Amino acid sequence: MLWLLRVIGYTGTLSFQTAVVMGLIKLLILVAVVWLVLKFWRRAQIGNRRAGGASARDQATAAPVMVRCARCQVHLPQSRALRTDDAWYCCAEHRDAKSD
Repeated sequence: MLWLLRVIGYTGTLSFQTAVVMGLIKLLILVAVVWLVLKFWRRAQIGNRRAGGASARDQATAAPVMVRCARCQVHLPQSRALRTDDAWYCCAEHRDAKSD
C-alpha cells in the first residue's frame, strides 16, 4: 500500500499510525470483497434452486397412482398392488379368491 501513498504524493516515512490506518483500509477492502463474493454466490445458488429444483420437488411430492382392489374395493398404491388380467388386488389371498 506504500505505492498508493506515493501515487497520491506522500513522500514522508510511514509512522505507526499510518501503518495502522493502512492495515484497516486493507481489512475493509478485504471484507468488502468477501461480502460481494458471498452475495453473488448466494444469488447464483437461489437462481439454480428456482430453475431446477421446482420440477424435482414436484415429482417427489406427486401422489402415487392409486388402484382399487377388485375384491374388497380398498384403494392402494399401484406399486403395492397385484395385477391379474385387467384387475388389481391388494393381496395374494384376494387375487387367488377372485373366482368366488
